[in-house]
Amino acid sequence: MEEKDRLSELSGSRIDELRTIQRAKILLNFAEEKPIQEVAKIAKTSRPTVYKCIKKASSEGLVTVFLELIQS
Repeated sequence: MEEKDRLSELSGSRIDELRTIQRAKILLNFAEEKPIQEVAKIAKTSRPTVYKCIKKASSEGLVTVFLELIQS
C-alpha cells in the first residue's frame, strides 16, 4: 500500500510540481473507477491529458500494480 499512500500524499501536496500532483490525482481517481470526465475535473485538467497519463502509467505497468494494491 506504499504506492497508494505516496499518491495520496502527492495529490494533497502544496510543494510538488503541479504535473506531479495532477498525475497522482488522476491515478488515484482512476483506480477508484470514476469516469474519465470526473477524473479530469478533479485533477483540473483535460480528458486527453487524463488518457495520456493513464496510457503512460499502464505502459510502464504502474496502473496494473496500483489497481492490484488497491483491491487487496
